[in-house]
Amino acid sequence: MEEVRREAPGIALTVRSGSLQDILNGVDQGRVDVAIGLFRGLSDRFITCRLLSDEHACVMRADHPLGRAPLTLDRYLDAPHLLISMSGGTTNAVDDALAEQGLRRRIAMQMPHGLAAVVALTRSDMITSVTRGVARVFAATAPAVVMDLPFIVPASTFRLVWNRRFQADPARMWLRQKLVAIAAAVEAARDDR
Repeated sequence: MEEVRREAPGIALTVRSGSLQDILNGVDQGRVDVAIGLFRGLSDRFITCRLLSDEHACVMRADHPLGRAPLTLDRYLDAPHLLISMSGGTTNAVDDALAEQGLRRRIAMQMPHGLAAVVALTRSDMITSVTRGVARVFAATAPAVVMDLPFIVPASTFRLVWNRRFQADPARMWLRQKLVAIAAAVEAARDDR
């Protein structure tokens, strides 16, 4: 937001969550300028481009009992989990990776937003599995520990989606270019670590 407002101080952004269908309907109808997510197999009325990819990690409060030793698969599966899903979905890439091994984690709570999740994590024994970028934000926001997952989860690739009808609209074009540049800078900074 800081970079967007520096170049366009009068801009106002509204971030919305919703089901995949709600989001795509908004883009299709021109009510939503761009959407960011894990989109696959879209109709040709949408245009999409890659923003960034990110690995997954586990986050828990700083003094969580699981944070005292390496996180094993058994300890991970036995823990109560917080699922963060802006779309309202009940599974994500972590659950898909576990399902491939015939495993399932115990979701104790589900919520749509990260800030509420930070509060819930710091006041409970729940753990959550999110992308590393989100995990770093959580750890910078509250006393939290970020740990490697005890199993392989393929990286999530986030994409930017917009309506083909608005491809040449100058304001929307500027916003898309700005978001792609910001994502590229985030990936470059992460790779330099």
